[in-house]
Amino acid sequence: MSYAGTSVEGEAATVRERGLATPAGTLARGAALERYVILDLLGEGGMGVVYAAYDYALDRKVAIKLVTPAAGEGGAEILLAEAKAMAKLAHPAIVAVHDVGEFRGQVFIAMEYVEGETLRVHLATRALDKAAKLALLRDVGEGLATAHRGGIVHRDFKPDNVLIARDGRPKIADFGLAKSVGPAQLASPIADSDSAGTPGYMSPEQHLGEVTDAATDQYAYCITVIEAFTGEREIPSLATLGEVMPRRIARAVLRGTARKAADRWPSMDALLAAIAPRRRRFAVAGLAVILSGAVIATLVVTRTRSAPELDCERVAASVDTLWSPAQTAALASRLRDGGAEPALAAEVERSLSQWAAAWRQTAKTSCDATRAGTQDGGLHAMRMHCLELARARLDDTIAAIVGPDAEAFGGAVPQAVQAPPDLGACQRDQELLGWADSFPEQANLDELMAAQRDVYAANTLAELGRNDLARPKFLAAIGRARALKFAPLVAEAYFLFGASEAFAGRGDAAANALFEAISIGEAAGAGTLVTNAWIRLVFVQGLRGRPGDAIAFAEIARARVRRNPGSFEDAEITLDGAVGALMADHGRAAEALPFLDRQLAYYDAHPEPVNLVSALQGLAGAHMVLGHFDQAVDLVNRALSIARAQLPAEHAAHPTSRALLVQILVAAKRGPELLVAAEAALAGSEPSPDDPVRAANLRDRGYAHLLLGRLAEARADLEPALATLDRLVPADDPDLARARYDLALLELAEHHAPRAVALLEQAIAGTRAAAAERRIEPAYVPEAELEAALASARAP
Repeated sequence: MSYAGTSVEGEAATVRERGLATPAGTLARGAALERYVILDLLGEGGMGVVYAAYDYALDRKVAIKLVTPAAGEGGAEILLAEAKAMAKLAHPAIVAVHDVGEFRGQVFIAMEYVEGETLRVHLATRALDKAAKLALLRDVGEGLATAHRGGIVHRDFKPDNVLIARDGRPKIADFGLAKSVGPAQLASPIADSDSAGTPGYMSPEQHLGEVTDAATDQYAYCITVIEAFTGEREIPSLATLGEVMPRRIARAVLRGTARKAADRWPSMDALLAAIAPRRRRFAVAGLAVILSGAVIATLVVTRTRSAPELDCERVAASVDTLWSPAQTAALASRLRDGGAEPALAAEVERSLSQWAAAWRQTAKTSCDATRAGTQDGGLHAMRMHCLELARARLDDTIAAIVGPDAEAFGGAVPQAVQAPPDLGACQRDQELLGWADSFPEQANLDELMAAQRDVYAANTLAELGRNDLARPKFLAAIGRARALKFAPLVAEAYFLFGASEAFAGRGDAAANALFEAISIGEAAGAGTLVTNAWIRLVFVQGLRGRPGDAIAFAEIARARVRRNPGSFEDAEITLDGAVGALMADHGRAAEALPFLDRQLAYYDAHPEPVNLVSALQGLAGAHMVLGHFDQAVDLVNRALSIARAQLPAEHAAHPTSRALLVQILVAAKRGPELLVAAEAALAGSEPSPDDPVRAANLRDRGYAHLLLGRLAEARADLEPALATLDRLVPADDPDLARARYDLALLELAEHHAPRAVALLEQAIAGTRAAAAERRIEPAYVPEAELEAALASARAP
């Protein structure tokens, strides 16, 4: 039984307002249920009823699910199992559980209130195009994947159990049939043998009463995807499904409906990766996780009313615990063993020493002022809490580098160590006082510290390019932060998560998180963080192929930066990089150069490898578009050199830099260099008939052979590359069009004009069908170039 809010002129519509009588046995509007006041009846089913209610203790609207006597003796047990399942999960796409209680002998759950409609209604009443449907269903899938990572299998997934909020975000609900499959088993009152579920979405193993697991949900999810595109729950053929969605995605969805669970995808994460959109060229440029003073601006207050007797010298010296000789030596050794350049190790040591001095001075100045009676003791306590959290973040990062798991980081140095947390927010009284109303009570400060450390731990992984590991940690940290109800911390967690998602190329998820950070941050007065979130959104909207939005967001961000020029040092530089990359992507490369030059000059003077690599990539891309190939090659080779010396092998900067180098050499038609670069890219991947990225690399090597006049070698690469791409990517994919174009050039070189004509006609048809955003993808061949090649092929 799902629920979704309804409204009449912005207010909750009650049963009486709809002209209906209150059903017998249900609660009337205004009835009190512990701290909740009933507002409206939202729905009823065999197990119970769902109400809209007001939580007067926390001033928020909630949904209350209440078991009715008709549910029988097992009803309460099922509802409690649902509450336990949902309470273990924290994800924006899963309805949150706030409370569980008892009312007149009946169990109830208080849940997040979602005002909107079910996924079924949403799909039936909204004119969503193919891309919008896929994006929405991928977001739903992320919620389901999070449940699985938390050891929870839904077992009744269907469109009616997904709610779509007014802002378009999905929320999975109704975990009444859920069971645990993790190490900490959660007992479910519904056994596998009970064949529970909804028949149209039940997997074969459910119908047979066999053991269910995450593959069961995967089956129901894929049936839901099929229904969203075809209107039917019957499993179609690949040819049929490929008519309404990209064939690559159709193939992945059909695998998820395999009769045997073992033949489906190994996990929801694997399925989602298979149906994910392809990355565009500038997914990395400028999207590095750049921490600013906004991070610490959220950590600045406490409700301590007076200061104790103060020993200011001891306060100032407390930071020395970070810089013991043993720890400094261990850090230096770790960097050297990981292959870091000596200059980098020296720069880290210098920046840490300067930061420690600034920390001591801030603490001592505040302490002295409080002891002298010129500063309130409460303000000093706020400042010290801010400083302690900054220190905790840095301490945890250093411990990770030199600790038992240090091998995972190689020689990488997270930005929190190279450019330690800005202490400006801890020094500005106005920012310190701005958080007082929402800061937790003294008893919850340890929990705040732990939640903040969770956020920072996730962000450290993101800085190191391990977004696969960072993502689940971010989601768990966001849930922990939300439970504290300290808005600045929640806003910061969403901001850093959004930056991480953008760096991983997940544009939709990044935009959702950043808008959440802006909404919460504005309410909390976190101006610096909000400004930085607008800057990030410039990158993200470019990544999503929405240049109009990106330009508008850039204007908002620049206005905010200029209103507060001292808020954080690199704000305008970061914005320059965003605007420059956007212009270069959309046909204005000459205008982009001054922006990108300024960004590179700044990061040359303030070296940090992720940001420097991104700046070099962005400028190289612009020079390539302008035909300045020597400059472009020099810039991207420098990016590769920095990445090899200062970033771990798993970092995304390595493959993206290699891909950009290949792209430049293709455009420049430099056969010998292209052959070397393409072979290096192929050496970095395992042979697979189902890897479109490897197929694109194979195509590029074939083109290099063609440029060098090695026609047999070119055909040996180009034909299998085209066959793989034709099977795996959509018909309008630029990688496919380029593969046809390259093979057509080979056919012309061998005087097979009819074959070249057929290939070029297919390439032109695919290019004309491509959306405008496809034109910023690396492999895109301009239609005019294809037409010229076709005219040449048709010439006598």
